[in-house]
Amino acid sequence: YGGNCSYMIISGYSATPRSGSTLLNALLNQRPDVYMPFVSPFIELLWRNYKFWDEPEYNKLHILEYKNIKKKYCLGVIDTFFKELTDRKYIIDKHWMWIVPENRNMYEDLYNKKLPVIYIHRSYDDIVESYKRVLKQGLKGELAHIDNLDYSINLLNKVYLNQQHYIENNPDNIVFIEYNDWCNKTEEMLKYIEIELGLKPYSYDLKNPSIDTKYLDKLMGNDKLHVLRDASVYKKRY
Repeated sequence: YGGNCSYMIISGYSATPRSGSTLLNALLNQRPDVYMPFVSPFIELLWRNYKFWDEPEYNKLHILEYKNIKKKYCLGVIDTFFKELTDRKYIIDKHWMWIVPENRNMYEDLYNKKLPVIYIHRSYDDIVESYKRVLKQGLKGELAHIDNLDYSINLLNKVYLNQQHYIENNPDNIVFIEYNDWCNKTEEMLKYIEIELGLKPYSYDLKNPSIDTKYLDKLMGNDKLHVLRDASVYKKRY
């Protein structure tokens, strides 16, 4: 891959709430070679550093003096960020914006290869029903106001529609998984991900997935947002 970089982003994960991302995160982080942050601002940080070189006042310097620095600099940003979080080499960065073509093009420019993006697809109606049911069970403070819930649903709708648009118009390199398959065939879907990402086979502990979301759940005022199931059997979740 491009440059001398200790850490390599091998995939993006474009997530919507209530679509199995917590379980995916818990299982992939069992691997000794993969790190998948639960919530990641990294794509914004990388994009700002990447686009900096295109600003008019610096563009001439980029062309004349610094034409070979852009890629090395951005790969250095990747190293600087992730070395504070993990010593695992392969990164699966979680942010729905990885599905946007401009971000995938940025990745290709840096790594000289296309970015596979994992996407677990659940119907919009099922996501909204699950989201409403769980949030209404345990919201506290300002988050309990129906206006805020409506705002969250509207925001979810925009993200979901954008994701569908980008997938339909740029389907290449999307590691597409149906939600029901993720629930019913978790082990099979993990093998599919391994193949698509070029990872070595790994024996996952499906019965005991674990992830610490207490801090985030406390901020949200709901301790039921990220309850994990035994992934060796299928249980319908809301």
